[in-house]
Amino acid sequence: MHKTARILGLMFESKLPKRINVERLCQHLDRLQGQIFAKELPRLLDMVESIETPVKVLLDFKHDEIGEAIVSGFVEAKVMLICQRCMQPYCHEVTNNVNWAVVKNDTKAKQVQQQYDPVLESGNNELELLAQLEDEIILSIPIIPMHENLDDCIREPGFTSAQTITESVGVPVEIKAYSNPFADLANLKKQLTKQKK
Repeated sequence: MHKTARILGLMFESKLPKRINVERLCQHLDRLQGQIFAKELPRLLDMVESIETPVKVLLDFKHDEIGEAIVSGFVEAKVMLICQRCMQPYCHEVTNNVNWAVVKNDTKAKQVQQQYDPVLESGNNELELLAQLEDEIILSIPIIPMHENLDDCIREPGFTSAQTITESVGVPVEIKAYSNPFADLANLKKQLTKQKK
């Protein structure tokens, strides 16, 4: 598996082919590295606000000990999503390891070793590469997109953050992303009452 730190220095100017002959690439122990542009990923574009940079891909091809076609590597993308908490755009980074066993049918797919994800070829040892990589990215898009940290959210005028409350009343307050606002208010009241005593 290729982690980010191992491929940062690699060049990704090449455009990846839409379709590849997996068997031929595995026989020659080939490597593909390149990029995919937004217009080549129509299903992903329908799901996100935009794709910020060309998607970077690195893939190595080989046969395993039982002769299965194995594709391993890395896909990296940056997409803009709408945070469902503050309704503002934010950048979501996708960094996925790829570990496919390319098979000819569903029966073979059920026999794939556990460490691999079975992927069906489209016939004649060919794989719809761009469509498969697009699937990898789509599966990494959160169902409910949100900023990772509550404090990163851009709030409407009048929103009071935990830091603002702490500064105004002098009592440390923690407001969790999914907490009950009435429970938070009750806790704040208790903290203020204790401070007065």
